[in-house]
Amino acid sequence: MAKKKPHTGKKLFDSQVAAHAMPEGYYCGDQPNPNLRRFIDEYATPYDAETDGYKVAAFNQPISTSKATAIYNMHRYDSKKPHDAIRHYVRHYTQVGDIVLDPFSGSGGTCLAASMEGRRAVGIDRSPAAAFITKSYCTPVDAEQLHRFFEEVKQKVHAELAWLYPKLVVTDAMESNDRLHSLQPSF
Repeated sequence: MAKKKPHTGKKLFDSQVAAHAMPEGYYCGDQPNPNLRRFIDEYATPYDAETDGYKVAAFNQPISTSKATAIYNMHRYDSKKPHDAIRHYVRHYTQVGDIVLDPFSGSGGTCLAASMEGRRAVGIDRSPAAAFITKSYCTPVDAEQLHRFFEEVKQKVHAELAWLYPKLVVTDAMESNDRLHSLQPSF
């Protein structure tokens, strides 16, 4: 049996865990959002039928999409719709820079679709899980920073697990594909 490495008292990811600041206006709770009034005052314009130029015909095109995408399959959520299908509606009914409101955001498909189409999105849901999923879906990720973090974790995992898996080899499995890496046992 392999010898267990002595515990140093420091957890593997301690240096990486930091309190991430929530975006301004973000709120998750069971009370009305205290930021909503300020948001409405800043962005809302009263409707005036005389001057309103929004004239868009109803969307009547067939949509062909698949649920077999990496983003769709990240998690399960009841009544989730593919964001690729929602993007068609966002493009049809809004312009780049518009604000898209989803008052029952659920898994965040509409907010994600709006963001992908260059719109700003506001998602509202009473469920803390839904708010978390929506925020996670729509928070941009710095790919280079993620890669650096992954490399650091990979090295730490290798150092921590080498005693347990002595034949474990860390390889650059897909250098040409955005430097994706994998751990492959060598037998």
